[in-house]
Order: sequence, then C-alpha cells, then structure tokens
Amino acid sequence: MTTPTDWKAEEEQWRNRINVQMATEKDLTDFTLYKLWEYNEYKLMDNDLWSFFQDNFETFSVDIFSKVPMQHF
Repeated sequence: MTTPTDWKAEEEQWRNRINVQMATEKDLTDFTLYKLWEYNEYKLMDNDLWSFFQDNFETFSVDIFSKVPMQHF
C-alpha cells in the first residue's frame, strides 16, 4: 500500500521552481505531479491554467518532458 502524498511538503519543496539542469528524473516527475495536483486543487482552467503552465514549465523542453513517465499525464 502506498502512503498518501504530503502536498504541503511538496509545496515547500517546489515553491521556488525547479532547476531542470540539476534535477533528477524523480525530481522532474515529482515537480510535474505537484503541479498537476496544484492545478486541480485550485481548479485552474482556460487562460489561467495556460498562463500558470507556461510560467511553471518555461524551462522544460521536449527532451526534459520525455523523462517524466507518460502514466503521469
């Protein structure tokens, strides 16, 4: 059985963004999962969601996104 995610701890970890050049694959996955949770938690939609996504993932490239397992999208 898996333990529930501590979203407050994740927020603390990722509130200052992520350095994609230094991040491990686990870091990239954890950051992406946190952002997905955050978008759902705050019910972001449409232009708000797009704006936050662009800001949060501006340093990601296709190669970096490919390091996050597809099951999380």
